[in-house]
Amino acid sequence: MDNFDLDAALKNPEVLVRVLSKPEARRATNLSDRTWDRMEARGETPPKTQLSDNRIGYRLIDIIKWLDARRRDGRAA
Repeated sequence: MDNFDLDAALKNPEVLVRVLSKPEARRATNLSDRTWDRMEARGETPPKTQLSDNRIGYRLIDIIKWLDARRRDGRAA
């Protein structure tokens, strides 16, 4: 994830549906474990994808959309 290239991903859309584990999703968003867990408890993290009975993940496209929705226009709040 450290060298993610969005332009390359847009040319290869199957990359966008790649499912990240919870630790990978936290690293991709640069949030601490504690912050992620608090946000998850409030329902403020990207939507989960159920991969199997015991495994969930987060689609890369959902993380990108979630981050885009959280953007600010540059003015102070």
